[in-house]
Amino acid sequence: MARKSLGFFFLLLIVFAAQMMTQTEARTRVCESQSHMFKGPCSRDHNCALVCRNEAFSGGKCKGFRRRCFCTKLCVIVMANARFGIFFMLLIVLSSHMMVQSEGRHCESKSHRFKGKCFSNHNCASVCHVEGFTGGKCRGFRQRCFCTKVC
Repeated sequence: MARKSLGFFFLLLIVFAAQMMTQTEARTRVCESQSHMFKGPCSRDHNCALVCRNEAFSGGKCKGFRRRCFCTKLCVIVMANARFGIFFMLLIVLSSHMMVQSEGRHCESKSHRFKGKCFSNHNCASVCHVEGFTGGKCRGFRQRCFCTKVC
């Protein structure tokens, strides 16, 4: 119970710190970055976009000769106080270490959003996270993506 209270306290501090950060919006543009979580060559924009959403981007596309997954999002140039930003990041790190997982039985279900053959367990797991599962892996002769979660 104490851990839940402490986690809730840190969540309130994060919200408070976010409210205190003063921001001045200058302009909006599209930012692009190569995905850190997508592994291997990118053959479908749909799978790339789902993995990018897991990385806090709004979408993604397969690009370039080597067919890599690039994530995109709208960027706002923001002026903020650096001290509050550092404090905010510290609170996020502290609160993430306080989450406790309970053990239980694992259930499996075929992914509804992963398209095509599954060659990377990492990409499958990222798409499964978007669907609300805790993980995923490629399985079977037909190489399909199966999502897993605690029942």
